[in-house]
Amino acid sequence: MHDELDNGHGSSRVKMFKHSHEIISGHTSSRSIAFIGFDINDAIYNYKNCDSHAEIISNSNRIINLIDTCGYKKYMKTNLYTFSIYNLQYNIFIIDDQMLYLNQLENVMLLKIPILLVVNKFDKIKKNNRENSVLKTIHVIASMITPTSDPFFISNDQDIEKAMPSFLKGLICPVITVSCVTGQNLNLLRLFLSSVPSPNTLDQLKFESVRFEISKVHNREDGVIVVGRLISGRISLQDALFIGPNINGDFIKVSAQSIEQNHSKTNTIFAGQQSGINLGFISGCKIRAGMVIIDTHLNAIPCKEFMASITVFSQHHLFVGLEVPINVCSIRQIVKIIDIPETVEKGKPCLIKFKFKHRIECIKVMSKIIIRFNKLVAKGFVSSIIKFKLPKII
Repeated sequence: MHDELDNGHGSSRVKMFKHSHEIISGHTSSRSIAFIGFDINDAIYNYKNCDSHAEIISNSNRIINLIDTCGYKKYMKTNLYTFSIYNLQYNIFIIDDQMLYLNQLENVMLLKIPILLVVNKFDKIKKNNRENSVLKTIHVIASMITPTSDPFFISNDQDIEKAMPSFLKGLICPVITVSCVTGQNLNLLRLFLSSVPSPNTLDQLKFESVRFEISKVHNREDGVIVVGRLISGRISLQDALFIGPNINGDFIKVSAQSIEQNHSKTNTIFAGQQSGINLGFISGCKIRAGMVIIDTHLNAIPCKEFMASITVFSQHHLFVGLEVPINVCSIRQIVKIIDIPETVEKGKPCLIKFKFKHRIECIKVMSKIIIRFNKLVAKGFVSSIIKFKLPKII
């Protein structure tokens, strides 16, 4: 990101930390977001050759958002929420000589997206003569990601070109060994990032109704700032919008006073973009994460109950009345199982009826669901919504 080598004591990672306790412990406790750009010749633009976010954007033909998530097991909830609110296309799973964060691999695999395995501190691994043990671990990890193929080690530009088609289909697990101290193979990692294609499914979503899912809220002197991702449609300054649902399942009229995307002011945002919107002052309703912004109330179905197709990946007994935390869209809430088949087989999808415990929510059919609670590991999608009521505009 800054194109600076590490000093062997974590000098480069400090730039991604947000809190002092992260610097002391070395464990990331929150997500950090940065981005790099590439031009049409795959030249990189970052904070080394650009003075501001705006300069990176203006010089780049393509922007890649890098989201640094937590590896430590204590902060697993933060990771699961991050997986829910962002439309992640690829994952870079980083391990080092200590192999501390293998517990997170199971969470990453729930996303069903291509995974690039990066082995950091390879200079230290060689120095301590631990290459054989690390290589065995790499084979174990790769077999978990792609059981039918061996790890594909990348050592030159041609390997990247050869691996990319199979990587995009999830058929192989590419491996790059790097050192942030010596700079070994960091050029290959940059080239790999510049080679991955951008998703082409967002163009169609630009012409659909507006749906903006809120993941964070800031109350400031100049109004309420909501941060989230535009799932579909487009939002421009002064557009007439609706935000909700409130405690009664209704929506409130608002308008976009200002919009910020990639730390720069803009007049319009499009489907797929992560942005912040100033809605001005809103009275009579507490704005919270999990709410949505829409452009027509016909595009929203508030609900308390819904049906979901769920696949359980762990040996865990599910029963009517069980309450578990669920991540769906930008919502993180406790749900209660209302109805479930008599037998739930591991690895096979089943239809389960859930009820939100605390609040009315506005979810969409086919929205992804992640459930991770104690030893319970499950994923699925919303199959149908049981309408709570027709929302009012207030």
